[in-house]
Amino acid sequence: MTDFAKSNFAIRLVQLRRRRNLHQGTVADLLGMPRSTYAGYENGTREPNPSTLVFLASRLGVSVDYLTGNSDFELPVESGVKYGILRQLRLIKEDDLQPYTPRMEQPPAVADSDNGPGYTSGS
Repeated sequence: MTDFAKSNFAIRLVQLRRRRNLHQGTVADLLGMPRSTYAGYENGTREPNPSTLVFLASRLGVSVDYLTGNSDFELPVESGVKYGILRQLRLIKEDDLQPYTPRMEQPPAVADSDNGPGYTSGS
């Protein structure tokens, strides 16, 4: 990991733990590792190997990219991208979408039958 990724990793770990109102020892126990190891990750003196990084992300419910600072979206690994996108969309207010909403003078034409537009009977 680069120094930048290390610092983001440590910051993100602390943020995730504090948001859950947990102590380092509690998180270390939940992750099945010594408190000193987890504390080293948080203070930037230790760096997890790739498999431990994947394990940490999955146990904390975020993506590896989020933990390392490559993404600002907390995409939960076990729920997939769809859940993460839906979660982020909830943060968007309707007023924010106004500049991107096309304005139509009249609604689009609807087909006369269930066969869809452009269908002519007897073809």
